[in-house]
Amino acid sequence: MKSNNRALWIGGAVALVAVLLACGAFRHDKTLRTISVNGECLTTAPKDRTAITLRVTTLDKSAARSMRMATDKMAEITAFVKDLDAEMQTTQFNSYEKTEWNHTTQKSESLGIETTIAVEISSESMDTIEQVLNKFAGMDNV
Repeated sequence: MKSNNRALWIGGAVALVAVLLACGAFRHDKTLRTISVNGECLTTAPKDRTAITLRVTTLDKSAARSMRMATDKMAEITAFVKDLDAEMQTTQFNSYEKTEWNHTTQKSESLGIETTIAVEISSESMDTIEQVLNKFAGMDNV
């Protein structure tokens, strides 16, 4: 008798869970991110920002001159971007002695001080980014 009651309770519990699942009691509303279209569809998406990185690299025997050349070029870029609908952020600033291995003498030789300054320029307008590229891309040290 005891085992019949236990089997009845287990059977009832299983039946209750089956009914609840069928009714959707345990259903979770998830935001679906898939779009399926049968036929034609016209949709739009919000514009993304476009970003580029401009890197100024200078090399000179004098640390002060190397840094001055890099900061002067970066000041020119900053002044130009300031008048545009864009945001600018420094992403890199390095100044170090650049060396090269001389195979003949079997020792490292100093080439000078290399200074690198990089900025990320971003805008919602691709035309703004194109203006920056047309002005500075391919210039000496950029």
